[in-house]
Amino acid sequence: IEHQILYRFHLNPAPERSESAIGIAFSIFYLKVDKFQKGSEQAIVAAIEAGTALAVSDGSYIEDSGVGTASWIILNNTGDKYITAGALSPGPPKIQNSYRSELVGITGVLENLLILCKKWNIQKGGCKIICDGLSALNQVAVANKEKLHTRFSSGDLLSTCSDIKEQLNIDLEFIHVKGHQDASTDFQLL
Repeated sequence: IEHQILYRFHLNPAPERSESAIGIAFSIFYLKVDKFQKGSEQAIVAAIEAGTALAVSDGSYIEDSGVGTASWIILNNTGDKYITAGALSPGPPKIQNSYRSELVGITGVLENLLILCKKWNIQKGGCKIICDGLSALNQVAVANKEKLHTRFSSGDLLSTCSDIKEQLNIDLEFIHVKGHQDASTDFQLL
C-alpha cells in the first residue's frame, strides 16, 4: 500500500525519505485528485523558488446533478512545463455550489504547492494563484485559524486552505480575473 500511495502522488520512495514521503501523502491530500504532468518537475520547482510560478484554477457546478468539480494548473514562467489536475468537490449534493467548486480548485493548487515544497525542500519563493471566483479567492487569501468560524460556508475547505498556507514557506499572491470572457470576445483576441 505504501508504494502505491507514493506512486499515486509521484513521491519516489528512497530509503532515507520514504517515511516522510508517506507522511506527506497522508497529511496533505484532502481531495481525490487526477493529475497529469508535462515536462520536468524541476522546472516548476525552479519557478516556485524564483517566485515566477503561476497557478490557475477554475471550478464548475452543475445544479441539476448537484456535482461540483474543479481543475487547476501550475506552470513555470514560460508555460511549457506544468502540472495539471482536477477533482470532484467532496461532500453530498446538498452542500455543492459554484463557490465550493472554486474553493476546490484553490485547495488543489495549495495542496500541489505544499507537496512540491515538502518534496523538494523549498524554503522560499512564490506563486501567483489566479482564479475567476472572487469570493472564494478573497476568503482563502485572508483565511487563518483566528478568522474561521463554523458558520462559514464550505468551512472544511477554508480550514484546509488555512492549514496549508501555514505550512508553506513561499509567498502567495491571489489574483482575480474575469471569467467567461470568451462569451463576448473572440477567443483569439483574449
